[in-house]
Amino acid sequence: MSIHDSYSSNFLLSFTSSSKYPEIDGEQSAIGTYGKKDIFFATIDISGSIDNVYALGGTEDDEITDAIVTFDGLITLCGGFASSDLYFGNLLKLSSAPGATSAIIASKFKFDPQKNPDVCDKNLVKNGGFENRNLSGPFATDFPKYWTAMAKTSPTIVSTKEGIADVFMELYGSLDKGEGIHQTITFKKGIEYQISFDAKYEKASDDNAVPRIRFIASNFLLSKTTDVISKTSIDSGCIIGESVKLSEIEWQPRSIPNWKAINNYKYLTIVVTSDRIDVDSGYVIGLIDNICIREVIKCPTVTTAPVDKLCCSTNFTLNSDPLYPITSIGYTITGGTVKSMTTSPCISTGSISVGSSNGKLLFSTPCNKPLNVEFYGIPTSASGNMALNLDIAMGSKGTCMVSIPISCAVPGIKFKDKVSVTPGHLK
Repeated sequence: MSIHDSYSSNFLLSFTSSSKYPEIDGEQSAIGTYGKKDIFFATIDISGSIDNVYALGGTEDDEITDAIVTFDGLITLCGGFASSDLYFGNLLKLSSAPGATSAIIASKFKFDPQKNPDVCDKNLVKNGGFENRNLSGPFATDFPKYWTAMAKTSPTIVSTKEGIADVFMELYGSLDKGEGIHQTITFKKGIEYQISFDAKYEKASDDNAVPRIRFIASNFLLSKTTDVISKTSIDSGCIIGESVKLSEIEWQPRSIPNWKAINNYKYLTIVVTSDRIDVDSGYVIGLIDNICIREVIKCPTVTTAPVDKLCCSTNFTLNSDPLYPITSIGYTITGGTVKSMTTSPCISTGSISVGSSNGKLLFSTPCNKPLNVEFYGIPTSASGNMALNLDIAMGSKGTCMVSIPISCAVPGIKFKDKVSVTPGHLK
């Protein structure tokens, strides 16, 4: 699979070693299975700090390979993030905490494509791994669900064990001719999208020409590779981007720069192109698999006001993008409890339980404007330090996490309501 999720974080964790897997720079522990494959972690011994820890992997045959990272809900990263879904990436870079003596990295087993046909979480591409309908044959006679062939072309769906997954798509092309595939996808103006996939090339009649894979958004079905280029209006369509030249004959994770839609579009087209002009004298073949396209979540920015230490309160504003309105805010408090929490101008529902350390604010109408939040807390630690941790949901688009530190004064003297003073006396 290609790089569909990548996170950087600092965390330490340890597991009991398992004798099933040989040691590589430390210990390994099997912690679960997915399909018929084992998931395990590698504990890599280090001293001091380290910039990058690389994943180790293994299959059920104990073959150690370069791993592709996965989460399955068993890891909690800093900030309380935990994934309940499986994500696949080419490498997860983690840094250890300064002075740490060990670091943990998750690793990936061989992917069972039938278990995750949509490739990545919140994927706009349906059947991005081509697993639904995976018999070999010409595209026209046995094509994957949700995909159609570009007019007068016959891409080939290939079923084999040699690829990253069992099934992939084969396309040939040149500079202005070649094969392509379509899918109906709604691209919205102003939304930014992330695109990743796996790809490689196969030698064809011209060894000097190697393919590039081009992604196109349009409001019409393309009939040839250069259709969008020949159009004068961006309303009709535009090139999302294309890969670098596929100079590797082995599967590689690929991505193109994030793309912000300049108009509303309803079709995705993927074609293979190259620098070769004449397809008859020198076409090239590109192979593609595991396509993931999804929105780039825009988290709200936070504008904070000075903390009132004596009252243990703070005011802050969540500045959300109008295209990503806030639907709910879950909160947890470390080092204290809540006294009150209010929002404006969007009024939240849901009760605030005084003295509790967690809760949730709901918005019956998603809030698409700057949201002011006023918080009063009650410290429970001797230091008076608290943290208000927010889990901000934007409907089905995703969630963002924000942590706001609050330092409160801890009273050491109880004051009376009235104090009167006469010369030399304190009553």
